[in-house]
Order: sequence, then structure tokens, then C-alpha cells
Amino acid sequence: MDEGKRGDTASLSSLQSRSEAREALHSLLQLLKNQYNITLQEVVEEFHNNSDDVPLSIFSTPLSPAEALVKYLKEERSIGFHRIGVLLNRDERGLWSSYARSKQKHASKFLLPPLGFQIPLYLFANRSLSILENVLFYLHTTLNLPEKELSKLLNKRQAVIHTTLQRARKKRGQL
Repeated sequence: MDEGKRGDTASLSSLQSRSEAREALHSLLQLLKNQYNITLQEVVEEFHNNSDDVPLSIFSTPLSPAEALVKYLKEERSIGFHRIGVLLNRDERGLWSSYARSKQKHASKFLLPPLGFQIPLYLFANRSLSILENVLFYLHTTLNLPEKELSKLLNKRQAVIHTTLQRARKKRGQL
């Protein structure tokens, strides 16, 4: 990669291919390692700890999507019901009920993998789609994950994934 692309953040938007993006990322990681003694593990941990994202793995449990999301935000992020309600654009009384049901169904904390797909928290404030519709629509349209892979990731039948995506597309006016 030439010096211009490595040193100029504005040129990141001009990357034409996935291989150029990988090369730019590799150069950035080398810079962090060489000049600042920051390892890849430290970069990943920093991103994970300070992100406003939710791990996809919480939605592959037997809990409903709402129960899983509230349980994660309450137990893993230590956020109160009022703040969760603001973040999700939902009434905190309903959130409390979801949390109580989640504790009955899944008393232990989530076992979160160190890496994996993350869902931006702001998506769940969109009340025009259900929580599961938001998750699937994001993964399918933004990350281009096929329905079969979504089915495996979420531990749900492919027919459920297909139907939920169709409903989300219809609600978004994309059918």
C-alpha cells in the first residue's frame, strides 16, 4: 500500500476492494504495534468494552429476543430499566416483565464468546420492526449473510428466518 493511503484517513473511503481494505487494516495494525506497542488483542478488547453493540450470540438462546436483550443490558452492561427503556424506545414496565421472565427461563449469565457478530444497539429503538426483525434485517442487508447462515447463528429453523425477513422487508417497503 502506498504511503498516501496509509497516512490519510480520508482515503479510506476510496478503497476499491476487500483486499485493499484488508491491506489498509493490516497497515493500521502494524502502525499501532510499532509506534504505540498496542497489540491486536488490546484493540479487540478496547472495541468490545466501549462499543454500543450487542453480541449476536444472546439471540441464539431459548429466551425471546426481548428477554435476551433486556437480560444482556441489565446483567452484562449494568444498565437500569429506565435507561434501557430510553435506549430501546420501550416502556420500562414491559422491560421489567421481560427481565423477570428471562431470569425464570435462564437464571445464569450469558456465556459470551470473545469474538463474534455484533448488532448496533441503536437499531432496537426502531419500533416499526420487532427485535428479531431488526437483527435479521441488519445481518442480511448490511453484512450480506445468507438465510442459511443466519439460521445456524441464531439456532432457529430456516423457515423462521425466511418468514421473519419477509415480514421485515414488507414493513420496510422493500417487497
